[in-house]
Amino acid sequence: MKPKTFRIIFLSNMLIEKSSYLYQQVLMTNIILYLAGSLFFVFFLVHLFVTGNYILGIAEGVFTLPIIYIWYALRIKHTIDTASTFAVLAIIFATIATIFVSKAQSFSILWSFALPFAIFSLKGYQEGMKFLLIFYAIVMPYIYTTVGVTLSTIEFMRFSAVNVVVISIAFFFAKIVREAYTLLHENHEKLSYSNAQLQSSIRYATNIQKSFLAPWEAIDRALEDSFLIWQPKDIVSGDLYLYSKSDKGILIGVADCTGHGVSGGFITMLAGSSFKRLSHSVISDNPAMILHELNIDIRSQLNQNHHNALSDDGLDMGLCYIDNAREYLTFAGAKIDLVYVENGEVVTIKSDKQSLGYKRSKIDYQYTNHTLSLKNQSFYLYSDGITDQIGGKNQFLYGNKRFKEFLFSIHHQPMQKQKRLIINEINRHQGEEIRRDDITLIGFRFANSSY
Repeated sequence: MKPKTFRIIFLSNMLIEKSSYLYQQVLMTNIILYLAGSLFFVFFLVHLFVTGNYILGIAEGVFTLPIIYIWYALRIKHTIDTASTFAVLAIIFATIATIFVSKAQSFSILWSFALPFAIFSLKGYQEGMKFLLIFYAIVMPYIYTTVGVTLSTIEFMRFSAVNVVVISIAFFFAKIVREAYTLLHENHEKLSYSNAQLQSSIRYATNIQKSFLAPWEAIDRALEDSFLIWQPKDIVSGDLYLYSKSDKGILIGVADCTGHGVSGGFITMLAGSSFKRLSHSVISDNPAMILHELNIDIRSQLNQNHHNALSDDGLDMGLCYIDNAREYLTFAGAKIDLVYVENGEVVTIKSDKQSLGYKRSKIDYQYTNHTLSLKNQSFYLYSDGITDQIGGKNQFLYGNKRFKEFLFSIHHQPMQKQKRLIINEINRHQGEEIRRDDITLIGFRFANSSY
């Protein structure tokens, strides 16, 4: 039987294997329920038509007929929830009916129905039966004698019959619960082991992913004054940061791949490998051409060049080229913009609204290069994990506009301090909400920038 939670086991119509021990216990509970309903139905007929005690007869009928109807309507299914529901209903109805039928005082009724469940749970079945036998043979008569309760022969027989039925229901229902609990415990152990193995594999996968990415220390030395925020939503990230150095200059970028976690991690490895190959070719100083070639390469490697492809995955990317003399910067973007602050103003260089690698991505699409002189700017490249995060008092998205305003308010600070302020702002906005996506942000400026 497949692993099920306790809630699913007891609240859903999960069919049980007929060859299983649990099925036999369910079947027995249904039989006992039928006998209980039949017994009360006989009492109902006797009081109504033989003794003429219409009050007791009607009371017993009210509590008996629902039991018989429910048993008849559901008797074929033999599911766990049916059996457990039957047992609970039978005990409730039997308790109420016995209070009406019997002349014994209420406290003895409560003892009679509470004891079987408590004893079977605490003592087990064999010890429980011994305890109950002693209780009903010795303790109960003593209690009745002490409090002055007297029962006629017919009342004693009715009361004893009811108690036998209730004890039997409690006995088999307790066995069902124990069997289900044992099954649940075994499945929990299996799931815990499988989860531990899976988590161990994923943690090792993130080590592979981190090793695949360029060490940030080397990037920081090349950019002179920079910071990186790279926070996977899960253990493995669907975002990656890109870096390549050539004789002409450096490439720095951010990519946001389909999904996150393990599925996103696969795409990051594929995209990162393609980027490394292309960035070391003759087009290393042309971000737009690299995006164009990446679009073709990702579609080809995932076999997404035809409409009936199994997958439809890809990525967004923002990519900057900076020449060695630090005189100019060239940017090209596929749905990731470049934001920079200059002369007291936040400027956004818009990317092309064409992602990379998807089936809908045009194979012949030509991305656009944007070139600007390097002056006193602070540059920011980031995925949408920050701006799409829900939080705050009104549970709104953080949003691009608010984030750009925040960047403007801190852009004069040293880059490492900006990093701390941005992380604090992300955490403040997120609050108790769950993280929605991976977060990647690169900020940089050069030594000729002064604030």
